Amino acid sequence: RYSTAWGDIGFQGTDPSTDFRGMGYLALLSLLHLAEHHVDFCQRHIAFYMIPGNELVYFPFAITSINVTGWLLDMLRKGQLDVVLYKRGATL
Repeated sequence: RYSTAWGDIGFQGTDPSTDFRGMGYLALLSLLHLAEHHVDFCQRHIAFYMIPGNELVYFPFAITSINVTGWLLDMLRKGQLDVVLYKRGATL
């Protein structure tokens, strides 16, 4: 569970669970969905952060996904996504 390799995909430390403390399971599900259903998007962004010799410089993928999940949840709670959801026919 503890490894410096977690930093290679954008976690901030050796224990990825500490990055999820604010958003928890929802952030984990969002990150998993992104990785499973948007493979090309993820691969493009990983490639962008590679330098010659295939060494990963820094890839903030995980922590960025967690932060975006938090921002979207805040917007949802404030009603700032109501118009978008209404146009898509979503119900809560």
